[in-house]
Amino acid sequence: MPELPVRKVFFRVWEEAGIQVCASFSFSDHHRYTESELQGIAQGAVKSGAEIIITTAKDFARVPPDFREMIAIAEMEIDFGRIMSGLWIF
Repeated sequence: MPELPVRKVFFRVWEEAGIQVCASFSFSDHHRYTESELQGIAQGAVKSGAEIIITTAKDFARVPPDFREMIAIAEMEIDFGRIMSGLWIF
């Protein structure tokens, strides 16, 4: 079975747990969220009836303080056990 990119796995985890994903957004790595982007996400969440907005701890660190109260942090771990033999660290 081919490996899935981390972003796809992140979204798939919620669906496999039986959680309805109302919308999903992907941004480039180390993206600095703008107020406009976050307002759009918040408005979309309200319109879709979403109960929660979730992001990773890494991405939450770049969310401006004014928006942090409405966002939950997903604690995630990566198991490198299967790929350690082919991992290059530099």
